[in-house]
Amino acid sequence: MNEPSPKTTNRLLAADLPSASTVCNTCIFADYKDGVQIGCKADRIKYFENANIPMAQFDDGDTISVVIEGKTCVYYRPKDWATTYYGTSSTEHILRKVKQELSIPYHTLLFIRSHDSIEDIKSRLLELQNQKIKPRILTLIDRSHQIEIISGDVIKLLNNDYHFDYWRLQTIQATDQLDLDIIDLAYDNTKSHNYMFYIVLECSHAIPSTMSEEIHKSIHDDMKAFTVLLPNSNGVGRGALKVAHAKHAGNSFAIPLEDKITHYDDSPHLIKQVEEICPSFQTS
Repeated sequence: MNEPSPKTTNRLLAADLPSASTVCNTCIFADYKDGVQIGCKADRIKYFENANIPMAQFDDGDTISVVIEGKTCVYYRPKDWATTYYGTSSTEHILRKVKQELSIPYHTLLFIRSHDSIEDIKSRLLELQNQKIKPRILTLIDRSHQIEIISGDVIKLLNNDYHFDYWRLQTIQATDQLDLDIIDLAYDNTKSHNYMFYIVLECSHAIPSTMSEEIHKSIHDDMKAFTVLLPNSNGVGRGALKVAHAKHAGNSFAIPLEDKITHYDDSPHLIKQVEEICPSFQTS
């Protein structure tokens, strides 16, 4: 079903288009009637309206199209390019492919503590494997400090029973090392990989089955943005954009990343509670 006619406010000339705007006139998903765009076959315009993103009209001489002002639409695909690249003119087929492409790559850091059992680890790995969008990178951090090292059992599980694109096991022997330092270490060991953000979880707490869907919906559909995610009251869900971590050297010098962002006034409003991006992490 197509969307209702977009609520555009004014008509712009090419020279007046704000940078980073999206002009729908060449997009394969733009839906027209009598030369005037009436909606989007990817059903995206309503999300821009819900996020109060301004829209206007653009007249290219042949059609009157929607302009998403100052905002890039991640679904935008030029018609001629899309039919060649995807090998079809079917918008339904292309839309399915685009949705697959827009699965945001992320890195999960899973802490194992002294009170966690091998069954806890199995449960968390299964919950991650069953996410609609699995983490591209998984780092298991063994902070159990057990006399009996569980690393061998964990490696067997990951090799035989669970399937992730890339995983690694990091054993921390020092008992006085801060978790924030260990997060930095995990980042340093994976920064060559392509991912957008990382999120820190605990083996002692179940991972919501909708975690990945909620995060993707917040970013793509609700147009929400963040640089740092602060954990919930259980200490679960700390996270950050990879680029933000790199820019401020993470939590180096025992200064939390969010404190650095606030100190340098680097869009501190983008420091969010994890529940704002992923409501299933709410604890009450």
